[in-house]
Amino acid sequence: MCDPYPGDDDGIEVDEASNDSWWIQVAWSLCKPLEVRLRPEQLAEIAPVTFGAPIRASGHRVDAEEADALRHAFYD
Repeated sequence: MCDPYPGDDDGIEVDEASNDSWWIQVAWSLCKPLEVRLRPEQLAEIAPVTFGAPIRASGHRVDAEEADALRHAFYD
């Protein structure tokens, strides 16, 4: 994973002053079947600050206190 960087609509790095999007490169280490995903109602129960109604779109940080609970719910 890398530090967030300012990027255009295609993720190409741009000057921070002309930016309206931030990107991060992610190297996936685990892929689970779609059938075992965490459903929206589970996300809202496990992490209400991050995924409370309405569920936010990308670009929002996961609440630091909820990150471990989400990690355990997904990996366990």
